[in-house]
Amino acid sequence: MIKINNLKKSFNSKVVLNGLNLTIEDGKTTVIIGESGCGKTVLLKLLVGFLKPDSGEIYFNQHRIDNIGWKELNKLRRKFTMVFQAPALFDWLTVFENVALPLREHSKLKEKRIIEEVESKLELVGLIGEGNKMPSEISIGMQKRVSLARALIMNPECIFYDEPTTGLDPIIANNIISLFAKFQKTLNTTSLIVSHDIGNVFRIADKVAMMKNGIIISEDSPKEFRKTSDAYIKRFIAHPQDNEMKK
Repeated sequence: MIKINNLKKSFNSKVVLNGLNLTIEDGKTTVIIGESGCGKTVLLKLLVGFLKPDSGEIYFNQHRIDNIGWKELNKLRRKFTMVFQAPALFDWLTVFENVALPLREHSKLKEKRIIEEVESKLELVGLIGEGNKMPSEISIGMQKRVSLARALIMNPECIFYDEPTTGLDPIIANNIISLFAKFQKTLNTTSLIVSHDIGNVFRIADKVAMMKNGIIISEDSPKEFRKTSDAYIKRFIAHPQDNEMKK
């Protein structure tokens, strides 16, 4: 679905991406791991068009998208969406209104159909009956699920997740990751997950890619990744949080 060729991005004199190559396969889950500051979030922002690369190419369904204009990009964005670390809900809107917002802003659906779509997505994330609550009235785990329902409301082909389990306790984190697997099976979505939650994301990943110094240094199935003889990768997989603290 997505092909990235020799992508480069710098901020002033700091090189963040240094010729990165990666293929994200249709209908599968790709997980990117790496230390803080290696460029994972910058890569996501380049993919959704929040940033422009200095050089290189990004293809979505064989169409180059890194050099298109804002009008064309906005149309394309309906086919993919990004889920941020924080739920990023509007605190003055109810759960239902938060999820319905993209449909009301970017579609011509009648209200009856919008209600059906929102209820369907709330059911998918296990939040039936919670639509009238305000974000402040529900837990952070439930807020995360609301943000997931909102991300799914436009039925995107591809979803990008930026550290989706950050700040969650292990049980809630496990539940959130299980939802991703459910989305892929139910909706046939393509997923790209940036995460340090090795135990959970490896469980649902089809492919794992390791970033270091602005490039992908290794990519393979989770099973083969765990068999690696590379000392750096072995250390990261064994102690991802230690890598973060050292950084």
